[in-house]
Amino acid sequence: MLLSLSFFNRVQASHIVGGEMTYRCLGGSLYQIQLTIFRDCENGFPQAYFDDPVPVGIFAGSNGALLSTEYIPWSGIDDTLDLALANPCFVVPPNVCIHTTTYSTVLNLPFRVGGYHL
Repeated sequence: MLLSLSFFNRVQASHIVGGEMTYRCLGGSLYQIQLTIFRDCENGFPQAYFDDPVPVGIFAGSNGALLSTEYIPWSGIDDTLDLALANPCFVVPPNVCIHTTTYSTVLNLPFRVGGYHL
């Protein structure tokens, strides 16, 4: 077992620290899907970029079956969040840095009994 552990190399990564997905009905069966991702830019690997494109699975809401996978292109925006807090009782540690980016696309999701999960 010790011999097998000696073959591992050092691994670096830029970790996702959060995200949110929203949608907006554009009318009929068209929906604008927006995915916002937050990544640690202080402790992560600086050469690791956001995925382009990012895969989003479309699942049946009734049974969870995978219906399709959509690939949403990267906006190309890699912004650093302003972590200033309005409440003076809260303090942001000095080593916190968050990059953010947004993915957006329009999907045609026709009516389906049970809906969808993305």
